[in-house]
Amino acid sequence: MAKIEFLLILILIITTGCKLNSQSKFPTAKNGEINIENFDFNKYGPIRLNGEWEFYWNQLLNLEEISKFKDSKYYIKVPSVWNGFKYNNKKLPGFGFATYRLIIKGCSNLNYGLKFYEIDCAYKLFINRTFVIENGKVGTNEKTTIKTWIRREVY
Repeated sequence: MAKIEFLLILILIITTGCKLNSQSKFPTAKNGEINIENFDFNKYGPIRLNGEWEFYWNQLLNLEEISKFKDSKYYIKVPSVWNGFKYNNKKLPGFGFATYRLIIKGCSNLNYGLKFYEIDCAYKLFINRTFVIENGKVGTNEKTTIKTWIRREVY
C-alpha cells in the first residue's frame, strides 16, 4: 500500500475556515494517519484532512529527524489552534513554531490536490520529501518569520 507523507511546517496559528464534517463516511486522521483507500471520491467528492496530526513543538524537522522522535509523538487536532494545547505538561502560547505531519495511505492511483483556506501563518509544504510550496517565510522567532494570508491550491 502506497503512502504519501505530508510534512507541513506551520508558524503561528492553524486555522482553515472549514466546517468539520460530522458524517462518518468521510475518513478522519487518527494518530497521524488517514486511510483513503476505500473512500469513493466519485460519490462523495473531496475530503478534509481533519483529525489527529503528528505535532512537534519548537521543532522544524525533516522526515529523517522526525524518526528520532518515534517514542515521543504528540498529536494535535486539525483544524485547531495550538494556543493552550498541553505539550510536555505546559500550555502552549499563541506564537511559536512547530512541525505537523500527516501520512495519507491508499492514494497511489489517484490524482490529488490540496486546497488551503485562509491560513494566517508561514509554512512550507513537503509531499513525499519533495518541497511543494511556501507561504510567507518560516522562522523561529517574530523577527525571522513573515506570515501571509493566502488561499492556495496545489495539484
